[in-house]
Amino acid sequence: MGPLHESLRLSPAGDARGECPARRWTDFETGVASGRYRIAPSQLSAMVALLAGGTLAAMLPVLDGHGTWREVAPTRPELLLAALGVDRDESRALARSELPQLAGGAAS
Repeated sequence: MGPLHESLRLSPAGDARGECPARRWTDFETGVASGRYRIAPSQLSAMVALLAGGTLAAMLPVLDGHGTWREVAPTRPELLLAALGVDRDESRALARSELPQLAGGAAS
């Protein structure tokens, strides 16, 4: 792995879904290289930090009693996708679409 992976201490061991964090980096890098995500390659680590922080912060309205997860959740991925440079209408549609079933048939 390159310095970007090492600086964020991503483990190649995988996560609970069996997905390797390095694979997710490849997805980000592919999105940047293809122009899907309109950020400079040098901004990738900052964007990952923004996405991680935004994801954690998205929990606060629910924890503070301002609504259920289903009520407050759709705006967060919409805004994060828009921050990556995805078209606003597409970001909105993706954020409100049903998630695919997890491997192993786990209920959503």
